[in-house]
Amino acid sequence: MKKKALVLAVCMAFASPTVSIAKALSHDDIVGLTLGEIESKSFLNEPFKGSIPILFADSKQASKLVVRLAPSSIFSKVGAEKPAVLNNLKFTISTINNKPTIVITSRHPINLPFLNFILEIESPQGSIYQDYTVMLDPKGYNQNNKVESTFVKTQT
Repeated sequence: MKKKALVLAVCMAFASPTVSIAKALSHDDIVGLTLGEIESKSFLNEPFKGSIPILFADSKQASKLVVRLAPSSIFSKVGAEKPAVLNNLKFTISTINNKPTIVITSRHPINLPFLNFILEIESPQGSIYQDYTVMLDPKGYNQNNKVESTFVKTQT
């Protein structure tokens, strides 16, 4: 029980920039673009692979977007830390299953259990900032909060 409470507290601490972003940025910085939830396809100590769907946009509209890590000034403005590992992330817009998607990758393994970053999405109408937090489980970690082990049984 204590582990779950600790994990929840850490997640909430990392998620707090969402509220701060709305307070720190002016109304002119917010544009009517909607992004979905991030999906991670990676484990701890592996190069990062993830995706974020771009909702309510087609590929033509999405092709006009530029996605990058927000500048340090935005991280500072909302009181979020910008660790150097975030500079290894690469953001590209692709079409997956006929839906525009932001694909996030890194060439180097991510050794942090959480990635917390702020995206800057620039469109012809302006820019928006969206923060994301991703938990990277160790390889072999399953949904029941246990690390799966493989034992080989030998006969003597």
